Amino acid sequence: MRIITLCFAVLLSCAVTANQQAFEIWSENMTQCTLGFDAEPKVHWDGKSALPISFKQIQAIFSSWAENNLTATEVAHVTSYELASVAAKGLEMNHWVFKIKYVVFESDVPSVSFNRKIAVDLTGQIIEAECGR
Repeated sequence: MRIITLCFAVLLSCAVTANQQAFEIWSENMTQCTLGFDAEPKVHWDGKSALPISFKQIQAIFSSWAENNLTATEVAHVTSYELASVAAKGLEMNHWVFKIKYVVFESDVPSVSFNRKIAVDLTGQIIEAECGR
């Protein structure tokens, strides 16, 4: 039974990353999760000039996303914003994203999936975590 479970997990992990260029992979509740690009980002940053998107814009994008994607009883609280250069298999160069870690409370009680994360690319596009697909 363990061998079958292991084989299923390996096949599942291949399916999760098949449609994305994953730049972060982790396990959550015995499920593999990924953050990745569906297509190569079009906006680049040289690391020296002004960022093409502001921190205030990132905050507004996250707030709008949370309002539209969490249930009426869920509330998100950001725990960190991280500007990171990420490398994804299949892409020729690194790309900059804002990784956003947040916690979710449901009716003032920690949610079953309490710790969550998403990313935002420099165009303002949300990159949602995919788990167990």
